[in-house]
Amino acid sequence: MRGARRALVATVAAALLLGACGGGTEHLTGTDWTLATLDGRGALPQTDAWIRFEDGSRFSGSTGCNALGGTWTSSGSDIAFSEISTTLIGCPGPVGEQEAAFNAALDAAGSYAVDGGTLLLMDGSGVLRITFEARADPTPTAAP
Repeated sequence: MRGARRALVATVAAALLLGACGGGTEHLTGTDWTLATLDGRGALPQTDAWIRFEDGSRFSGSTGCNALGGTWTSSGSDIAFSEISTTLIGCPGPVGEQEAAFNAALDAAGSYAVDGGTLLLMDGSGVLRITFEARADPTPTAAP
């Protein structure tokens, strides 16, 4: 528990320090981002949750169970997702819980920061919800 608390504190501190790094969408597009943490917990190892920001304000990805897509807008370090849709495969147990939290975090997103190969998404109150890591190999497009 102590290690998890330290990791959460370090992540939140990083989010605060990186707050000034957001704002250029060129850091978002052209990269596939793999889910690293969600609401302070590591991504489930048996899932492949990720997101790709397309030119023209579209995004695609996977919750680790279902494909998802929609639109995104950004101004400065502010970001918002809309028209989020997913395929409808049933996701039991922890995979379904991760999917619900992933979708809720995207829906609540209010700001972002990018530092090298790390993308942080914070909610409207500035609370870190998702950490993504840049993926070395591109993922095939999978939109619902």
